[in-house]
Amino acid sequence: MARDPESIRSVIIRFFDAFAKTRDPDGIAACFTEDADIMGVDGRFFQGREAIRAHYKEEFSGDYAGFRTGEPEMTSIREVRGLVFADAAWDLFGPEGDEPIARPAGCFLMGTDKEGGLLI
Repeated sequence: MARDPESIRSVIIRFFDAFAKTRDPDGIAACFTEDADIMGVDGRFFQGREAIRAHYKEEFSGDYAGFRTGEPEMTSIREVRGLVFADAAWDLFGPEGDEPIARPAGCFLMGTDKEGGLLI
């Protein structure tokens, strides 16, 4: 697995670009392994790339409509027993206004696809 910080950061940036800049559920899903899991902001779990894509497609016309994020700040990248964890924080902006409404943070567990490419 490509474990250098820049490779890890580039995957996280692709995810945020697909979320905040292009609002692209397919682009978001492409950042995840086939068997990835996420938990939505409402506490629901989504298992698998297709479920993640469908979740963001639904949310972009619902709860996430108009929200945007700032550039993620990588706060920690570490390897634990062969697993790579990448922590990030970012500003969250509401549909109106230029001031952030929150500063969420998340931990991304990195994996690889069948070709060895780095994914969330």
